[in-house]
Amino acid sequence: MACSPESVALLLKAGADPNSIIKGNATALHVAAVSSNQPAAAKIISMLLEAGADPNVKDGEGHTPLVNAALSEHQELTKLLLPKTE
Repeated sequence: MACSPESVALLLKAGADPNSIIKGNATALHVAAVSSNQPAAAKIISMLLEAGADPNVKDGEGHTPLVNAALSEHQELTKLLLPKTE
């Protein structure tokens, strides 16, 4: 993951859309869900969800951020996304 929680906070404060599509037809939630830096990813996911990011959006492979976190065996991120996903 190339962004820090501080960078994401600045972008959101400046009006960035938390649902913007980025690489691979994915959102920032998808990218954070597969991050190897899970503590930072958890902060970013929380910020994005608070800013209105949709956890039910599917990426180019048909996966939600929750599915990506589970496939990456990121238990804490999966636990964070599970109650927010339909």
